Amino acid sequence: MSDLRILPYTGEDNEAALSLEEQCVQGKSLSLKFCRPTFHARSEVYDNCRILCAKVGGMLVGIVAGTVKFVKLREEMIRAAYIYDLRVHPDYRKYGLAKRLASAVLDDIGQSVDCIYTLIAGQNERAIGLARRSFGAKVVLPLTYAVLPVYKTLKEEEQHRFTDASGVHQTYLERNPSMEFVPEFDEQKLLGYVASLSVANPEEGSCSIWTNENLLAEQVVTVPVYLRILRAMTTPLRPFLKMPSIPMSDEIVRSWFLFDFYATDERSARNLMATVNNFALSHDKKFVYIFLQSHDPALVLIRRSGCPVFTFPYLLLAKGQKIPCESDKVYLDIRDV
Repeated sequence: MSDLRILPYTGEDNEAALSLEEQCVQGKSLSLKFCRPTFHARSEVYDNCRILCAKVGGMLVGIVAGTVKFVKLREEMIRAAYIYDLRVHPDYRKYGLAKRLASAVLDDIGQSVDCIYTLIAGQNERAIGLARRSFGAKVVLPLTYAVLPVYKTLKEEEQHRFTDASGVHQTYLERNPSMEFVPEFDEQKLLGYVASLSVANPEEGSCSIWTNENLLAEQVVTVPVYLRILRAMTTPLRPFLKMPSIPMSDEIVRSWFLFDFYATDERSARNLMATVNNFALSHDKKFVYIFLQSHDPALVLIRRSGCPVFTFPYLLLAKGQKIPCESDKVYLDIRDV
């Protein structure tokens, strides 16, 4: 590809970038794609970001984004680069283009960073293989994507309270004093922020809610045969029984993410999850997601809360001179999901 050029993304590239997104479906049996108002909308949650395009003969065949943020690691503020939104046209995936794009965005945002990291779905074997070969990760942290279907009202044992994101964030860090990789908290950049909720005593359990609906909404492309059969079998019963939603092809997934989630015990976790469930139900959401490290005690409490939970593997890959260890409890920036 002698005529390949890697150039800064501009607004004029938006339509071609969205068209490329359409061709980059995520997943296998249950596959999804992302729907964005603009390709760059997702990047507006960061202060310092770059988007680069790969073009062949004027045709956009690849794109990548990266941002640099300050995060706290072992009592020191370091510069961490997050690489995301890497997309390559299916016809151009055997030419090392992904590696060239990743290298180019790192050159553009500066090689003087202390850490470089990315997030990859654990079931995306192609992306994982590519990342291991070209990214050269020194540490791979297992994460868990917990999915909670929202379909019926749950009993709240205590009256819930609305609070503020900053207060929940501060209490979350106080409850997790050994937390590493914590970025600076800026409410002005929480473009997907919805609300913050707590149980009657905020010290016992709280969380904040985020939506990607106006940034990076998920749209179903294909549904496994067994789910299609199950939906057909249960459709006549749905007017009489409360059942989890089974998405259809082309459906936009109506979902929320939880972040800064903490609960002191099973009772507070159960109350908090019931509060979140009912609040989501009142806003016609079908799923609530929680992104956690696989060894996070909160995951155990959520599973014991009585809410049905489905989990999927995810990975954080990092390299650099200053990186988190596998044993660290790492903060997962909600803007990165």
